[in-house]
Amino acid sequence: MPITFLGAGAWGTALAISAAQQGHDVLFCARDADQAKAMRQAHENTRYLPGFSFPPSLQVAEFNPRLVAQQATPAGVVIVVPKPRVHTQCWPSWVHSLPKGLAFPPPRLLLHPRGGPRAT
Repeated sequence: MPITFLGAGAWGTALAISAAQQGHDVLFCARDADQAKAMRQAHENTRYLPGFSFPPSLQVAEFNPRLVAQQATPAGVVIVVPKPRVHTQCWPSWVHSLPKGLAFPPPRLLLHPRGGPRAT
């Protein structure tokens, strides 16, 4: 069953690799095109989780709401980004870029933010 992961830090990488190792087709999305390209070339996330190779069933892409919507509908989406970025980076670009008529949220959505607000 395909699963989409948004968030290419250490935690998102570990979860995406684990899902792929368990037999899932994984779409692993990074918000930065250069980071996505580097991960595709190295077959690992040398920036945040070096030394852990991507299984063949893990596909790396730059975050693209339309691609995610097409890939995510059958199984679900796991959002693994720092908590302060959820509302400023994920939701606005996702919601405003979806094709008209597409159901939102996807059938299965797991929000797994890391950390809380910073102390002031």
